Amino acid sequence: MTPADVPVAMHDSAPVQRSVRQRLRVIRTRPFPSVSTPNWEGHFSAQKFQKTREDRIALLKVKQNVKKVLSSFEPEQINVLKNLVIKNQKHASRGMANSKKIILHTESIETDDEMVSVLIHELGHVTDLGGLKSINGGASAFVDRTKTFFNDDLSVDFYSLSWKDSDTLKMDIVHTDFVSGYAMSNCFEDFAESFLFYRMHGEKFRYLGESSDVLSAKYDFFKEHVFAGKEFQTEKEVSAEFVAGKSLVWDATMLEL
Repeated sequence: MTPADVPVAMHDSAPVQRSVRQRLRVIRTRPFPSVSTPNWEGHFSAQKFQKTREDRIALLKVKQNVKKVLSSFEPEQINVLKNLVIKNQKHASRGMANSKKIILHTESIETDDEMVSVLIHELGHVTDLGGLKSINGGASAFVDRTKTFFNDDLSVDFYSLSWKDSDTLKMDIVHTDFVSGYAMSNCFEDFAESFLFYRMHGEKFRYLGESSDVLSAKYDFFKEHVFAGKEFQTEKEVSAEFVAGKSLVWDATMLEL
């Protein structure tokens, strides 16, 4: 992925004496401030936001959601994320991620809940590709384009619960072994959707795991290897609407939080 353009901060090298109009102009054209949280050391940038009141309000809401998400994770879980880029534009993909970078296209995201969920889904990809990696144990059957996953990579343990290789399901795997329809796309989306489900829909994940040994094993994987034994939504009951659902949820990011 090509690195996104990074906004350059303005430095005041003009004489101290200036008109009020000049000083106000400098204030108005200053870049938007970064997101700062005590548990994240990465770089935040916002692009395609205009200097209008509407866009400033929209960016403020985005930053509030970003802080809400990042503050809910431990430093060791999110500091593999080095760059978070918010683009105020529509795109076929609401979010994209690699081993250390996330790009969100906020014009393609409609609600706060959706944005939080998309960001956590993409954090799942960063955890998968950048946080659990290994170069030991020999090449596995799992590849992402030119990237090879090695047998000692913890992600391979997760993939192997449902997949023969990156895109091929095991013969005995059925749709009820996944948290969502989108999780059946490939092993990487399976990881990201399950990561989101564990963090934001723990009660649903546990409920589904009661009917699937595979899902139960996926839940245990996240509990042991990603979240250090911590569980979520332990006091929350599964809603009657979810229990009564007639088909698998397609996209976990669209579930109400």
